Amino acid sequence: MKKIYTILLLLLSTTLFSQEGENSEAPKTIPLNTIEKVPVYLGCEEESSNKELKKCMSYKLAAFVQKKFNTRIASYLKPSVEKVKITVLFKIDENGKIGNIIARGPHPKLEKEAIRVVESIPDMTKPGMQDGKPAVVPYMLPIKFVAKNKTMIFEN
Repeated sequence: MKKIYTILLLLLSTTLFSQEGENSEAPKTIPLNTIEKVPVYLGCEEESSNKELKKCMSYKLAAFVQKKFNTRIASYLKPSVEKVKITVLFKIDENGKIGNIIARGPHPKLEKEAIRVVESIPDMTKPGMQDGKPAVVPYMLPIKFVAKNKTMIFEN
């Protein structure tokens, strides 16, 4: 009898948990170039088309990075390294918040600085939308600059 109760309890709990999953739908992950409505970056609210929103967001993110990135960290590079490229990947979630940040660059300290800067980017004023629902949008942000005579010149 004890075994029957255990089996019933197990079946009942499995059924309850499976019903929970049916109602809660995880947001879709949609690439930036195919999403119906691009996430809106602070200051880009006036733009109407996806093309204009992407251009505005790209410009504003580049300006933000140039302002916040501590270029003195490049002193850790070998003197022969002039062109620096750090690739930062992150996701803009269904609430417009940035997360899941990964950076790849020529030195761990540069990667850490890139992550620090991206973590400080303000939330989007609106998330990306697909089929009328908020979506997760992956984004790749290249950070490029030239290190000459201990001064940094950012490239777009």
